[in-house]
Amino acid sequence: GIVAYNNKVIDYANLTTDLAYFNSILDRTKYTGYTNAGDALAFAINMFDENSSFKNIIMVSDGEIVLQNEDLTKKSNETFKNTINIAKDNNIVIDTIALGELTKEGKKFNIFEASNLTNGQIFRCNNVLKLDEISNEILFEKFKLKKTQIGVGNTENGQLNVNLPTTNLDKVKILLTSSNITNINVNCKSESANVVNGK
Repeated sequence: GIVAYNNKVIDYANLTTDLAYFNSILDRTKYTGYTNAGDALAFAINMFDENSSFKNIIMVSDGEIVLQNEDLTKKSNETFKNTINIAKDNNIVIDTIALGELTKEGKKFNIFEASNLTNGQIFRCNNVLKLDEISNEILFEKFKLKKTQIGVGNTENGQLNVNLPTTNLDKVKILLTSSNITNINVNCKSESANVVNGK
């Protein structure tokens, strides 16, 4: 799932395995305006099913809660603090990807407390171009998703043959990375297959 916000929550996708709508949000979201992290975190926490066994939020932030005036900023900060307590009571872990240097306002309203109080981790990212490295660290080290290198494509005919190690797999995701991928055709035996293109 995803929650995108500035002055308020501007877009969201519910918890789902369908990435098409999720990716469309990432494509169209423009990060402008203020940062109402209080309402955004409250919105995200309400997306979880009460019976979910695994609840984790990854918050991407520069550490600020800043709105048009001091009263609105204070209200968002109070909402944020109350929501952290709700997360703690409901065993929701909040990890934070900290972008850039912590600003003066960020130090005043320290949103990294969300991670400190919910047994989450803080991942520092001084360069937005390194977000993929942070993502990999969260996926493969924190969440322990198994990663196996399965092959290198033949650059002459552009084909990559993948032989999976077992037939008893519930889900498989294959990530192809390149500076120039145009057309992808998949030929496989499976219950279903989905191709998602993106950056």
